[in-house]
Amino acid sequence: MSILKTHIIPLVLISLMGCDNTESPDVSAYKSYTAIVLEGEKVDTAFMFVSYADRGATVNTYTNGIIDKCSELVIWANVSGSVNTNIPGTYILSYTADDSLGVPLAPASRTVHVVENSSNFLSGVYKVAFTCTAISGSDKPIVTSENYTAVVNPANGKGHFQLLPLNIGPEQVIPQASLNGNTMSVGFFSANYASFESTGTLSPSKNTFTIESWAQRHYPSTNFYCKNVYSKLITIKTEPVVDKK
Repeated sequence: MSILKTHIIPLVLISLMGCDNTESPDVSAYKSYTAIVLEGEKVDTAFMFVSYADRGATVNTYTNGIIDKCSELVIWANVSGSVNTNIPGTYILSYTADDSLGVPLAPASRTVHVVENSSNFLSGVYKVAFTCTAISGSDKPIVTSENYTAVVNPANGKGHFQLLPLNIGPEQVIPQASLNGNTMSVGFFSANYASFESTGTLSPSKNTFTIESWAQRHYPSTNFYCKNVYSKLITIKTEPVVDKK
């Protein structure tokens, strides 16, 4: 009987310790529990008219306060509730799951506040007057101009919005921008430019804004100095949808 104990106890201890631990732990100090853990913030913010992506919650087992990394299978908790970004307010998402024995775990929840974005009034269709000067080495500067149509959409983030598109030299980019008072910060990615800088200014009427940009193209090496003047043609309504329930 004593031989049987000698062989069984080490196997049990190793299975409790985890994948790579070869030391025998102190059984009296061993503690294990399973819990639902939120991915992301417990209290989150969503902006009106922008889809909210719930990051969910997972079921995790802890050993002596350390998460068990043995299992390669991620177990996601069930979620109930929804977030309506058409209507400002506070929403609750609830997460439930069972442990490996089928016993319900303590539930978890996330609070999501839907708030109005301060740049939503910009949403609409715009006519854009584009002028740009290209300077390449010692060559004579080349000035181009054209008109095109663009759209401004709400974006996720305080004061953020999206431009579709913005002309920089010969290229059209889709930047993310933000509004702070009458000043706009503009950022975009392009593999064609070594460096760039864009800033914007909102007019007092709030129906037009101007973005001035400088960009340096890799090859052929060219500096572009561009101005895009956006004038609103159509306003895209961003008013809360009335909940008829």
